[in-house]
Order: sequence, then C-alpha cells, then structure tokens
Amino acid sequence: MYGGRCIDSFDRRILTTYMDEFLGDFIFDTFQPFHFFYNDDVDYKIPEGEIKDDYTEEIESLPLANTPEVFGLHPNAEIGYYTQAARSMWGHLIDLQPQT
Repeated sequence: MYGGRCIDSFDRRILTTYMDEFLGDFIFDTFQPFHFFYNDDVDYKIPEGEIKDDYTEEIESLPLANTPEVFGLHPNAEIGYYTQAARSMWGHLIDLQPQT
C-alpha cells in the first residue's frame, strides 16, 4: 500500500486480512464484549442498547480529551505534541508583531 491507497490485489489481500483481524464479527459478540481501549478512567467499547438515547448517553460519557495510550502511543507522546504546539503558537505570536 502506498499513500493509503489500495493499488493492486496484494494490497487488497492485506487490507482484507487487517479488516478480518481488527473489524471482524467478534466486535459484535455479546458473550465476550470487545473493548477498543480500557483502563481505570475510561472504557471504549461498542455500546449496548436498543434505542438512540442509549447510544447518545454512552457517547456523551466519553472524555473530551484522550490520552496517547488510547491510540496505542507511549504516554510521553503528548510531550512532543505540546512542544510543537507551543513553538507554533510562539511563531504565530511573533508574526503578529509589527515589522520595524
């Protein structure tokens, strides 16, 4: 796969394997629920419910900010993000200063 595109039959085989592995029917198994991420603070799982309000309530209970662990990253990954964001902010603030 190149650039996120499926360009030949081998790429399609790889994508099919990944989809079977990560997005298989086991996600909807009620006997053993699938948890995308779980720790003491939050549990990312497919909500159980029959009506829209059940799903809405589950979605609204999720945190607004996610830790790097949710995405499979090291806990220190956000340090690099915040460093880059601070540099970018200061760069923009300096650009706002009048040129003399």
